[in-house]
Amino acid sequence: MKIFITGGAGYKGVLLTEKLLDRGHTVTVFDNFIYGTEPLMHLVGNKNLTVVKGDIRNLTKDDIKGFDVIYHLAGIGGLPGCEANPSSAQSINADASANLAKIADPKQLIIYAGTTSVYGNQMGKVCSETTPVALSSVYSKTKFTGEEALMKRKNTISLRFATIFGVAPRMRTD
Repeated sequence: MKIFITGGAGYKGVLLTEKLLDRGHTVTVFDNFIYGTEPLMHLVGNKNLTVVKGDIRNLTKDDIKGFDVIYHLAGIGGLPGCEANPSSAQSINADASANLAKIADPKQLIIYAGTTSVYGNQMGKVCSETTPVALSSVYSKTKFTGEEALMKRKNTISLRFATIFGVAPRMRTD
């Protein structure tokens, strides 16, 4: 399959790229490389990898044309970054996701990196897709707005990740 990954040089993106390449897929990583290109260096010799420097806010239909699956991982992750940059959080997490929903071909599968932060503090309750959201931060609001825009189209899956941790080529330091 031909796969496009926004934020492919990030914490989740590098590991996903590596696994997809190991399975023989053709992968294009689209990233602004705010944290550098080093996390991808061990993969650059793979003939099935294409790396594109770009800003998710400027993504066009031509950028994603011909791909079977789009993993949408790009965004400002976490409460601290979003609280420090609320207008960037809005334009990157929400508006860019809405643009992706608009420009994607209906046949393209989009897998969105959502967040369990949309549930707020549930005081130890187990949450599911039917748990009401309790948006309490710029991060949860912008990620949920992006998710809503994408989920209006058919052929979209949102994965609401909890806090992810562990060793990766692009470590999270927050």
